[in-house]
Amino acid sequence: MNTDTQTPSPDRLPLREPAVDIWSDDDRVLLVAEVPGATTEGLSLRLENRVLHLDARSPTHRYRRAFSVGMAVEKDALTAELRHGLLTVSLPRAAHEKPRQIPVVEA
Repeated sequence: MNTDTQTPSPDRLPLREPAVDIWSDDDRVLLVAEVPGATTEGLSLRLENRVLHLDARSPTHRYRRAFSVGMAVEKDALTAELRHGLLTVSLPRAAHEKPRQIPVVEA
């Protein structure tokens, strides 16, 4: 049996840290990670103790990275989308984390 043509088990795939861009505004933090070849079946996102854990698998690589989330988020409004090897995660700020305009009255 020729083992050179067999697909390696997921545990034996090379581990990479995906390249990531992060943007934020008053309403949310947006994270875009490069995970070429990954599928939704091989993807895991978990938010735990203000740390976002990303694990993804493609036929040739495993991707893993963790991000500290320094704000409270609306957990029920979190979204993630995988398209053409780019994973986009939207972390909406909790209402109490959003900036507020302070009205000034004349005294």
